[in-house]
Amino acid sequence: MINKKYIKPWDHLIVDDFLEDQDFKKVLWYAKEHQSKIEIAPNTCVKYNWFFDHEGTFIKLRIVDEMSRWPDWLPKDSPKWAIDFGEYMAKKYYKNILQFRQDLGYKDISKYNPMFTMTLSYFHKNFDYRRSHTDGAWKIFSSSLYVSEKNLGTTMTSDRYSEDYVTVPWKQNRLHCFVRDLEKTWHNFKADNESDRVTINFCLRPTEFWEWGESNPGGIKSVPGDNTLNKYFKRV
Repeated sequence: MINKKYIKPWDHLIVDDFLEDQDFKKVLWYAKEHQSKIEIAPNTCVKYNWFFDHEGTFIKLRIVDEMSRWPDWLPKDSPKWAIDFGEYMAKKYYKNILQFRQDLGYKDISKYNPMFTMTLSYFHKNFDYRRSHTDGAWKIFSSSLYVSEKNLGTTMTSDRYSEDYVTVPWKQNRLHCFVRDLEKTWHNFKADNESDRVTINFCLRPTEFWEWGESNPGGIKSVPGDNTLNKYFKRV
C-alpha cells in the first residue's frame, strides 16, 4: 500500500494497491458475480450499499437502481456470503480509512464512532456525470476504489465551472480519497464508452444522521446542522 498526498486543485490522497491482493481478488469475483445478474440501462448505474457500525458490524444492505432513484432494502435473508464479505472488508479496512482522513490533515474522529459505508457501483459504459458536485453534507470522508480493468478516473476542478482540472488516472486497486468541503471539492466522472465503470466507495458518515428502527426502516433521520458537523471537520 503506497499513499501520496496532493494539493491541486484541492487536498486529496491517492493510495495505490489499497487492498491486499487476496482481498482485491475477492472484490473482482464479487463484482463479476453481481454484474452477471443485473441489467444496467444506458447512462444509469446500479449500486449496492452496505452499512456498518464503527465496529464493522453489518447493519443493512440495499440496492439503488438509478432508473427509479429509489433504494430497496434487501431482505434480512440477504446472502450470507454477501454479508460476510462486507463485514470482512469493514473490520479489516475501517482503521485505514480513519487514518487516511488524518493523513489529509483532519483530527482523529474515532471517538465519535462514525458509521462506515461501502458502495459497489456499476456505471453503464456511456454514463456521463459531468455535473460537478462536492459530495453531500452527510459524508465526512469520501473515497473511490477503481475496480474494473480499465476506465476513466475521477476529475477534480477548483470550482463548479472551471475548465482547469486534474484527473486521477485509472489503475486497478487505486483509491482516491478526500474530505468533502462544500466550497472546494468539486469533482465529476464519466465512463469510457467501451466498458462499464465499476468502483467501490468507502465512506464515513456521522452517526447523528442515522436512526434505525421499525418506525424508520430507511435509517435516514435528518441532515445534522453545522454545529453538529463542525466537530468532524477540525484540522490538526
